Amino acid sequence: GCLAVAISPSGEVTHAWPFRPHAIHAANIVDENDYPYELNNFSVERDMHPRGIGQYPNGDLLVVFQQANSFPYGAGVARIDRDGYPRWFRRDYSHHQPRLADGDIAFVPAHAIGDGALEVPHEGDTFTYRCKGKSYRGIVNVLDGDGALLESIPILDILLASPWAAILTELSNPCDPLHINSVDIAGADASGGIATGDIVLSFRNISAFAILDGATHALKRLVRGGFFAQHDVTHLDGSTFLMFDNLGDERIGGPARLLMVDLATNNERTIFPTPRTPNDLRLRSRTNGAIALSPNRERALVVFANRGRAMEVRLADGEVLTEYRSLHDVSNLAQFSEERLSQAASFTVYDMQYLHAAGQIQAASR
Repeated sequence: GCLAVAISPSGEVTHAWPFRPHAIHAANIVDENDYPYELNNFSVERDMHPRGIGQYPNGDLLVVFQQANSFPYGAGVARIDRDGYPRWFRRDYSHHQPRLADGDIAFVPAHAIGDGALEVPHEGDTFTYRCKGKSYRGIVNVLDGDGALLESIPILDILLASPWAAILTELSNPCDPLHINSVDIAGADASGGIATGDIVLSFRNISAFAILDGATHALKRLVRGGFFAQHDVTHLDGSTFLMFDNLGDERIGGPARLLMVDLATNNERTIFPTPRTPNDLRLRSRTNGAIALSPNRERALVVFANRGRAMEVRLADGEVLTEYRSLHDVSNLAQFSEERLSQAASFTVYDMQYLHAAGQIQAASR
């Protein structure tokens, strides 16, 4: 299959990166004893899939993998050349959406593994939460272009030491308190208490996002609002952010929406869907989703992962400019039943990004 494909504005596939899972695993540059996995009938071809992508200036892909039948589910991160071969791979518990910064520096969400206990300070006391077995303690790894670890930022520990620690007394999942699902870097026009280079993190399990000082990593602000279980919080401009809001807005939790949040005014505005949006484009997405900004920041890709669909949306009015459907012929896949051998199937699309080549779009699919 394909790791990713490049799509022209007309819908033509202009390049495909083959998925070479065994070559990727063989390029591992970290000590496997530092990152042990508990596997249950694990198959690298069947159970490992791309989750988040980015593109280096030279055209290489940064690809984050997740996996099934495994603890933890973070499978690692790789730099992949145009022919699908890895320049390096880190099997290091990386997961979800990464972000590339200047100088080929990559910011990647990852797991540190805890013993199942979480102690939360609150009003002079300590609340202790326990899960059965081990737990995830969210971190962000900073990597150079060769995959070397420059820094590991202990996000959960930073939150526990901050004035916002009490939010963890409202845990939905003590085994995965934060569930970091994206990282972004504030742009050159950041304002309203946000500085260029600040780190933006989305925490699904507490329905919040955080702004960390880019230099000191101090927690500057924790933001909650009318969004729930959100994904891919992205700095737009000034004090404004975009996100894929999975469950916000309506009482019954949906449809999912592209939401704009301004921290200077505390204003929230639904960009998509709009009252004009047809019902067949009002899609639900409980557990996945992604967005990507166009280079001129006038459009966004909105990815409904498990539906195998995405829309390119104009930010000014929420108009859908293009719809993408990840449909594939399954006639040559033995795992499908006889009656489906002549059919097409929707494939999950976890991420889409604008390529450096003008107008092209890149999709990571499973």
